[in-house]
Amino acid sequence: LATTMSVFTPLLKKGKPYEWSKKCQEAYKQVQQIITKLPTMRAPILGVPLKLYLAATNTA
Repeated sequence: LATTMSVFTPLLKKGKPYEWSKKCQEAYKQVQQIITKLPTMRAPILGVPLKLYLAATNTA
């Protein structure tokens, strides 16, 4: 997800023109698909191990 989202990072830079490209549109569609397939958030179940996943990149 982080790699796909990195396409949007240049759009947020101050002083740069906001240009929605074909690459941005494709990334947006990919993000929509990824998000709709993610498991639903819910409260943790006491006594069951809790897993936490993190992602970090140099760009976002």
